[in-house]
Amino acid sequence: MSVSPLLVACYTDDMDAIAMLHFPEELGYKFGWTLGRKLIVTAAYNNLFMKANKDLDCGPRNSGKFKAYGPIIADLYTDNTERLERKKREIPQEKWAYVESMARQYMANHPGMARNGLGYPYADAEPIEDIKFNPRIKLD
Repeated sequence: MSVSPLLVACYTDDMDAIAMLHFPEELGYKFGWTLGRKLIVTAAYNNLFMKANKDLDCGPRNSGKFKAYGPIIADLYTDNTERLERKKREIPQEKWAYVESMARQYMANHPGMARNGLGYPYADAEPIEDIKFNPRIKLD
């Protein structure tokens, strides 16, 4: 959704919601991420011992099965780019457009808020300027 600051909208079908992740800009440069770049998200869910995420605005397609969502950007954890690109092509353009519209709505509802993309995946969004990245995580 933005390259500076680096913001990635992560959609979940099961909750019909967006979680916005903030990453160091260097990570985007390293992976060649540009505005509008499509990424694949692996969803982790939790219902046990967790409060519902406060930063999720669930849509009408919410299954109601889950209350906490921890998105993981698959593009960061695999070198099987051929499979990722095939998965991206399988997603209809209408779905990508729906996700983008939800992400824009999220940004309007939660201005300046995102989750730490390198932090605990279930953590709620916080002001972007308050996010501190762990200096032990090397991006090179």
